[in-house]
Amino acid sequence: MLQRNKWVLTASLVIASASTTALRAEEAPTAGQSNDVTNLAPVTVTAEKGALDESVTENTGSYTTSNMRSATGLNLAPRETPQSVAVITRQQMDDFALNDVAAALSQTTGVSVNQAESDRAFPSARGFPITHVQIDGTPVEAQSSVEGDFLADTAIYDRVEVVRGAAGLLSGAGNPSAAINLVRKRPTRTFQGSTSLSAGSWDKYRAETDLSGPLTENGHIRGRLVAAYQGNKSYMDFLHQQREVLYGIGEIDLTENTTLSFGLDYQNLGSDGTTYGEPVPLFFSNGQRTDFSRSTTTGTDWTVWDKKRSIYFADLVHQFANGWNAKLSVSHLQGDYFGRMQYLSGYIDQDTGTGFNSSLNSFSVDRSQTGVNLFASGPFEFMGREHELIVGWNRARETNDREWYDPVTRPDPGSFYDWDYPRPVFDEQASRFRKATTDQSGYYTAARLSVTDALAVVAGVRVSDWEREEWVNKQKTDEYSHSDEVTPYGGVIYDINDTYSLYAGYSQIFNPQSNRDVSNQVLAPIEGTSYDAGIKAAFLNERVNASLSVFRIEQDNVAEPDRMIDGEQRYRPREGVVSKGFEAEVSGEVTPRARLYAGYTHREAEDAEGEAALTYEPEDMFRLSGTYDLLDGPHRTVVGGAVRWQGDIYKENSGPNGEKAEQGSYAVVDLMARQELLPDLTASLNLNNLLDRTYYTTFVYNGGFYGAPRNAEVKLQYAF
Repeated sequence: MLQRNKWVLTASLVIASASTTALRAEEAPTAGQSNDVTNLAPVTVTAEKGALDESVTENTGSYTTSNMRSATGLNLAPRETPQSVAVITRQQMDDFALNDVAAALSQTTGVSVNQAESDRAFPSARGFPITHVQIDGTPVEAQSSVEGDFLADTAIYDRVEVVRGAAGLLSGAGNPSAAINLVRKRPTRTFQGSTSLSAGSWDKYRAETDLSGPLTENGHIRGRLVAAYQGNKSYMDFLHQQREVLYGIGEIDLTENTTLSFGLDYQNLGSDGTTYGEPVPLFFSNGQRTDFSRSTTTGTDWTVWDKKRSIYFADLVHQFANGWNAKLSVSHLQGDYFGRMQYLSGYIDQDTGTGFNSSLNSFSVDRSQTGVNLFASGPFEFMGREHELIVGWNRARETNDREWYDPVTRPDPGSFYDWDYPRPVFDEQASRFRKATTDQSGYYTAARLSVTDALAVVAGVRVSDWEREEWVNKQKTDEYSHSDEVTPYGGVIYDINDTYSLYAGYSQIFNPQSNRDVSNQVLAPIEGTSYDAGIKAAFLNERVNASLSVFRIEQDNVAEPDRMIDGEQRYRPREGVVSKGFEAEVSGEVTPRARLYAGYTHREAEDAEGEAALTYEPEDMFRLSGTYDLLDGPHRTVVGGAVRWQGDIYKENSGPNGEKAEQGSYAVVDLMARQELLPDLTASLNLNNLLDRTYYTTFVYNGGFYGAPRNAEVKLQYAF
């Protein structure tokens, strides 16, 4: 099932490389395109700062950003945002070979990735699942589905922005966990390009090319092309994955103040030997804990999970003479997904290895989503002071159409000790169907009010409409909606001096539900409320950002079983989980030769009865990554390392007699080194899990998922 359109990416890579000579003839590369990020050309920075997005991290060499829009839509510095925010920059992704979104999130303060299957991850923050991502600010559902973007390739992204806590002002529905905004690369006003080849453990091979620059002599038309291909086996038996990425974007300056951009974002991930559910059984049928090797898997040589999606997008931006700007963004996602797998449940006999129950599953998914986002923002004067305002509207309509193919044969799984699950036969015609459409829209506004030179107030509100329709076997089975859902946002920031600021913030988010009460009315959405307060700082001319904060998250209107009516379970609303704790974070260029990202999170969670909740998520997490320039100049040498530590996790009732699944605290250490061989040629080495720590990443179901053993990757990159 790994039949791919390989010729598309191969041709793209060849064309991209062949185009290099022609583009170089038009414009020679400046010093800003070299790998020496401490010697940036001022023209490159000026060009990016002239754009609507002032947060670009590419070519800065930084581990932080100057501005973010993900929290309020306003272009605010991290210190000006009354909420806990973070960013994984392009430099961090390059330094530590963070080639997919989950890998980038694993380095982020307060985020637990929770990869429980070979081809699906379940990230969470502050104990709650992250259910949506944004791509350039447009919300895309990502959790509890086969088609999420948490494993998307990062070759096309400039940065990954994270807003922790409730973030419903821009995204609408979701959990009070975090908003993840994947921000794509944009065309540059001067030519730059690079191509790289990588090889790593378990037959991992990767090729990547990135070309960007003006397409006309006056630079009014610009373009960018990113293409990548990756193939790899795994430390898990049977697993073989292939990844194809193609990203193209064009920008046209229609006038001096108006820019039109349009592009294609294509990603194709194919996986043979995939797992559905956690791949490692934790308990035998007698309640004893298992001790399988890290290569253990419930996948087979016939399980398949293929995910292909294309996003077509266009933006129109106009900058007014009075400092205001307006932006219209339109995107359409088209996804095709196919899976053939089995889910194994039950507990095997310790002596024979038999006892699994098998649920066979073959399905296809046709998914489409159209999104529109329109906003205007800029300064205004009131009572002799200048303030900032944004007003906007967005809408996302998604259709998810699924078909299932029933098994014609149901082979016995046999013994797990001699794992050779025979391939079942599935019906070629679909026998079960399910379709769902979700339509969400909302008006939003936010303002940053400068009360005094030291005191600012940020206030905002969103009013949302949300509607869902469902069909089973082509018969409409459910329809429910929520109208005029009000989502407030507020905060205050007080500048103690030019370096330190105190802040407090309040934000909400809602999560629709289909549960009905005894009167057959759909329960009101689950409400998530975040309270944040702390101190933020910007050091060394804003090259380093730091924060220390406390938080509290409350859930309300969580469904609780009430009583049965006509054979249907009915529910009543109640208070949900309360999660509280603190976070500390610092990121940026701590010296001219050193970059640092560090963060610590502690949280506690309890349910309405006061019992510990979310115990399968770590209460304590520490993230540290950094690099240092050993040698500067024409033969630059960079070394670095990263540490990911987390505390104990456990899950009750995981064994046949109610046994508890436990994983003690552990730390994973990674190292990197990069050497400039020639002015435009560098070699890098990444060594992951240096100490070869054996650990389970999470307990989502009743099995376990081992983290990757020690592995290495080498890369040669040529910049032009």
